[in-house]
Amino acid sequence: MHSKKKNLIISIIIIGVVVVLVFIAGTFYRFQDQHAITKQSLKTMLNSFEDISSITYDYSRVGRFDDSLGVQDWKNPNPKGYFLMTYRGDMEIGVKPELAKITISDQKISIDMGQIQILSHHINKDSLEVYDESANVFTKVKLKEYQAFQTSQKKQVEEEEKVKGTYQQVAKRIRKQISTALKANDSIREKYHLEVIVGK
Repeated sequence: MHSKKKNLIISIIIIGVVVVLVFIAGTFYRFQDQHAITKQSLKTMLNSFEDISSITYDYSRVGRFDDSLGVQDWKNPNPKGYFLMTYRGDMEIGVKPELAKITISDQKISIDMGQIQILSHHINKDSLEVYDESANVFTKVKLKEYQAFQTSQKKQVEEEEKVKGTYQQVAKRIRKQISTALKANDSIREKYHLEVIVGK
């Protein structure tokens, strides 16, 4: 009788241990599943990085133009028909996180963010000033065909910045920002080699 009671107690203890182990294992796997790195979870992370996926670049330019530009209510004192004009603008240069291509292997995450793009570009219409040689001052002006001027100047500025290496610098900075943000995730930092590609 004593032996049966002892065996019953042992059986209860064993069952209890098994239940606890099953509970712990279930909790562990649920935790692992919640923290699993998937393409979808990475997409969600990247989409939340909108603020660090682009850089706004402010610039100013001085250019030589002629009377065919069509400055309103201003007479060019230069008999040759040329004059200097300044203007300011801003470009948002970066990548679109939603277009990222993600590859996950056992120990490596590769994220191709695509090519650097001009996401927006604006020339401040109110910043236009011509240099008045007769008075030796810059005067605010308006153009008759501002839209055509803006289109041609934006294209010129974008080409100039590309040649200067601005896109390359932006690509490097964005790549670093996105890598740093992703590595803040413990699972990514501890389990994977991370590669972020940003085209120039």
